[in-house]
Amino acid sequence: MQNNRFNQALDQISTVSLDRTGSRRIVMAIGEARKHREKPWYIVDVQDLAMMAASDHFIPFDSGHEHRFIDMLVKQGRSFEKPLRYDGVEVFPDFILQDLDVEHPIEVFGMNTEEYLARKHHKVVHYDRKFGPTSWTAWDAAANEPLPYLPPAQN
Repeated sequence: MQNNRFNQALDQISTVSLDRTGSRRIVMAIGEARKHREKPWYIVDVQDLAMMAASDHFIPFDSGHEHRFIDMLVKQGRSFEKPLRYDGVEVFPDFILQDLDVEHPIEVFGMNTEEYLARKHHKVVHYDRKFGPTSWTAWDAAANEPLPYLPPAQN
């Protein structure tokens, strides 16, 4: 593996707030193991590498805002899912509360770029249509809103 691939992965993950207490890096590597010629161990030649930021509970996050939200959910003892973009759906929330009688998506809006705001509008319309405007939660962290009130756990 070339050193620049590792540096690219490190640069990508460094943009997320990993300096906070409770931040972890999950590293996934693809490589080939070969037996050392003279010693009783193996050497791994890494061919590809990926890193991902995670909370101290090993929950992945994409921003410092999401990390803060995870901390709040864990502190409150909430049951939730963190969908990953690899799940293959076009619109998916940052979190889904699982301790309510119905699915309750949560979006953390953390930027104000033109492209991001267009995507935000698309998501708001999608969730309002699918769940109704009061049956999902949005936190506009980019606007410095306080963490939102969440419906109390039901189960």
